[in-house]
Amino acid sequence: MYEEAQKKMEAGELREAFRRQRRNLLIISLLLFFAEVSGLSVKNNEINVFGTMLSIGKPTAITYALWVGWGYWLWRYFSYYQDLENRGIAGAFLNVFEPHIKRHLPRFVFRPGGLPPELKSHTKYEYLSLINPTKLGAGWKGTKYKVEIVKEREDDGTPPPYRSYPTEVTIPNFLIWFGWLKAATHIVFRTHVSSEYILPYLVAAAPVVYWLWVNGRAWLTA
Repeated sequence: MYEEAQKKMEAGELREAFRRQRRNLLIISLLLFFAEVSGLSVKNNEINVFGTMLSIGKPTAITYALWVGWGYWLWRYFSYYQDLENRGIAGAFLNVFEPHIKRHLPRFVFRPGGLPPELKSHTKYEYLSLINPTKLGAGWKGTKYKVEIVKEREDDGTPPPYRSYPTEVTIPNFLIWFGWLKAATHIVFRTHVSSEYILPYLVAAAPVVYWLWVNGRAWLTA
């Protein structure tokens, strides 16, 4: 009991520390992006710190310092991100992707050539259930799944002895990709996962993309 409470406390402390790193990364990324886009400079190479005028010989050092801070907090955020045990990303994805696959499996099982030999004479598909779909592998034609078929009733409606019949089917890649797209859209627009884990990386990438765009154009036109 004590060990479980200790683990929960440590997990709570870890998540709180992760939130601090996320906040710091967002702040430094936005400051760096503003400095790059606005061409931030120091007037007269001087700044006022609590009433004391400080002279800056190299104003570009401010931008360099922001880049160093950006790299440091990006590393900190990534480190704490890796330490989190339950981020919820996989669960949110599978909650949409797995029902999508299960909904399309009957189309490929209950068709000519889809049923195992023991069930080929069975004509009432509503008496058949699919259980335990397992992904076997992916190829250029599609993704292969193993699924077990359970006969709940005979054609005449009488209950048979319980038995499962394994079979393999291939789901076309376009349905797999559509399932991935649905799950990704769900994560981005309907869960907190995107703002908590994905958005900080996108914000952190903004100053890098802008710097590459500006300097890339300069190199190409030089």
